[in-house]
Amino acid sequence: MKSRKFFKNNGITLVSLVVTIIVLIILAGISINLLLGKNGIITMAKQAKENTELAKIEEETALNELYTQIEIEGGTSGGISYDAIAKLVEFKTTIADYIESKNVARPDETKDASEFINSFEEILTLATKVDESVAATADNISAGKKAWVNGQLITGIGNQSMVRTLIGSSDWKELGQKGWGQPANAAISYTNPIDVTDYNYLVLIYNRYNCYNQKMGFGLYDSSNPTYEQCLNATLQANESSTGTGSDTHTPRLLYIDISSVEGEKYPFVYLTSQMYGYILHFYLTNSTEIPTL
Repeated sequence: MKSRKFFKNNGITLVSLVVTIIVLIILAGISINLLLGKNGIITMAKQAKENTELAKIEEETALNELYTQIEIEGGTSGGISYDAIAKLVEFKTTIADYIESKNVARPDETKDASEFINSFEEILTLATKVDESVAATADNISAGKKAWVNGQLITGIGNQSMVRTLIGSSDWKELGQKGWGQPANAAISYTNPIDVTDYNYLVLIYNRYNCYNQKMGFGLYDSSNPTYEQCLNATLQANESSTGTGSDTHTPRLLYIDISSVEGEKYPFVYLTSQMYGYILHFYLTNSTEIPTL
């Protein structure tokens, strides 16, 4: 008896092939629709390109219309002068160039005026920079004069002449003949104090007449209305002795005391010893730094 052999088929069936083809057709249709359909990628890309070109055309058209309007209105639009703006920009650039040439950081030309003001202040400081050890101050600049020092404007108060006359005032205690011709052993003194802090010299100018052996002295005392004896023995004084035989001399004489180191309130006085007519021509305080002369 003969045996039968069975063979196994390893290929795909007709049904499977048909199903695969159908799936591929469906996928192809979907892909084509995504690419070429109404809302497909290619269609949308074309539309975006067209929109971009249209927007560019609209922008160019608007700019052309604006430039045309500016030309028609003579360089102005809405009250703004474009020529003036251009000149302002040019001016700010020129100023910035100048500032930079003075070794100062160039200001931002787009900023407001304060940016330029700060730069000019820096230029002024550099231009007037002086070492502090030799810099002028208000005290050593003549009164009323002005000077720039390290960027600051200084008004001088120095060298301001100050002279205070001591004779003829209500504080002067007169003796003898109107306080001029003095008898022997007499003193003239202040009853109210004077602040001598700002003065450098106490000065006496006088004439001597019919002089014999005598001494003319003057100075400052610490208390009110000093006596003749107190004046004669005062620490802060100057005096001059004279001898004669009754001769008539009218040559003015000058005595002075350096009081630059004296501060506070003092009482000026003048005294005369022996017998002489001494005519006081001038008795005063001064802040001058020069030694008094006739």
